[in-house]
Amino acid sequence: MQLFSLRLLAAVALIAGLSTNAYAGPVYSYNIDNPPGSDSAGDIKNIQTTFNTNNNVFSWSYTIGKDGHGNLSDGFWLVISDGENPKSNVNEYAILYGDSDTSTITAYEYSGANNANSYNNPGVLLGSFDGLNTVDNPDETRTIDFSIDVAGINNHISQAANADWKGLFFGEKVGIWFHPSSGTHVSYDTYGGINSFSYDKQGWYDTKNRMTTRVPEPSTLALLGIGMGALMLRRRKLS
Repeated sequence: MQLFSLRLLAAVALIAGLSTNAYAGPVYSYNIDNPPGSDSAGDIKNIQTTFNTNNNVFSWSYTIGKDGHGNLSDGFWLVISDGENPKSNVNEYAILYGDSDTSTITAYEYSGANNANSYNNPGVLLGSFDGLNTVDNPDETRTIDFSIDVAGINNHISQAANADWKGLFFGEKVGIWFHPSSGTHVSYDTYGGINSFSYDKQGWYDTKNRMTTRVPEPSTLALLGIGMGALMLRRRKLS
């Protein structure tokens, strides 16, 4: 019994060490079906987004139907905040442009204007990313999604006067300014920046202070498993 107690104490010490050294930051998630807004570029069926505070990976996915001309969304622009409506907030957030034709996401400083023109005003390029996935579903909807590391975006220092740079992240609350587009045409310069961004139809989902869900971290689940295993072992020994 004394030997087992020593082993149990060692297991507890191991768990405590893991909880210090293998800590992973929380992952926040937001999911909504049939969000309110405009269906001009197609009826938005679902939006899912996550932000991993441990590795700064931001993920976005939306499923959308056809627009009034029978076309599916092939682009978008998107601004995310940690609660407030990001629209009208000048030089605080990143705006992402999506282009299904080239599978590209391009990030700029957001001007705060209610349009898609931040790529040329203020025209501050923050980065260009590959990996925009486009999938046509059997029910004639389309799902567009991506995951990108936004650490560089969040570490950006805006040169605009009186800028309160936040970048792109969210936690317990999220604010969203999202415009899917159809008939999207994007041209680029030699540095990966946008020369022009045009579209035939645009819709929108515009919201603020939406509560998110905190997803259990993998390391926390592992620690719980070790703890439960130690308790089960103790019960077997005592019996």
